[in-house]
Amino acid sequence: MSKLWKIIELIFLFIALPVLMKFNIIPLPRLLSLMIVFGFVLFISIRLKYLDRNWYKLPTLDSKYWLKMGLTYLASFLFFIAYIYFFLGEKPFILLRERPHLMIIISIFYPLFSAFPQEVIYRSFFFERYKNIFTTKYLLISNMLAFSFLHIIYNNLPALILTLISSLVFTLNYQKKRSLMLVTIEHSILGLIVFITGMGRYFYK
Repeated sequence: MSKLWKIIELIFLFIALPVLMKFNIIPLPRLLSLMIVFGFVLFISIRLKYLDRNWYKLPTLDSKYWLKMGLTYLASFLFFIAYIYFFLGEKPFILLRERPHLMIIISIFYPLFSAFPQEVIYRSFFFERYKNIFTTKYLLISNMLAFSFLHIIYNNLPALILTLISSLVFTLNYQKKRSLMLVTIEHSILGLIVFITGMGRYFYK
């Protein structure tokens, strides 16, 4: 596939589709739309061998990584609680307090049907598909912006800011470790922290 067609594909998948979803031009539930894109991307990834047989393996992780990610999770957790309590004037942990069964369901299905498909699309596919279009620097920047831009479908600024910051973590770790499973786990943990603390309100309205 020529660079021109890859650019057209990138614009369609990562800019046009989120816009169409935002304005409800696509007459499908958002999760179903994501699954259709995921199926398309997964088919191409398997056919062109973007995903190798080691996609499910974790790399060797040193103490520096564990410290960095531990502090990232802790800082996120504390910031979300403070934001809800002081900025929104509400009590955190609304799902745990009022709908614990829903929180259990989210904990089971979020990693499988949200974090994993998004990481296949936005990390392994994006990096392999468009690495010949951008230099490494601009590949990373475009990846972070594309991931954040997807979340315009939720019609609020906090969703865009939170996903841009989290994408910085996922993108840089994927670029260094090249582990789809690792970034899926990272995505799942941060996503569940969002829902547990009560920040999930910005991702389902």
